[in-house]
Amino acid sequence: MVVGLARDQWRLTGMLRRMTGATDGIRDGLTGVPTPLSGACCTCPPIDAPARSAPPDED
Repeated sequence: MVVGLARDQWRLTGMLRRMTGATDGIRDGLTGVPTPLSGACCTCPPIDAPARSAPPDED
């Protein structure tokens, strides 16, 4: 399992491309051990995201 935390998804995509040898042909040693069966990307919004997207309070 690879767990990555980053503010921007493109950073994780770049790291995974590098690990699999897609950018320079050199695979990371960790990629030779497991056999991937599936994959997923999940996001976790910041704590204040619901407050920022809520309609303004009416007086």
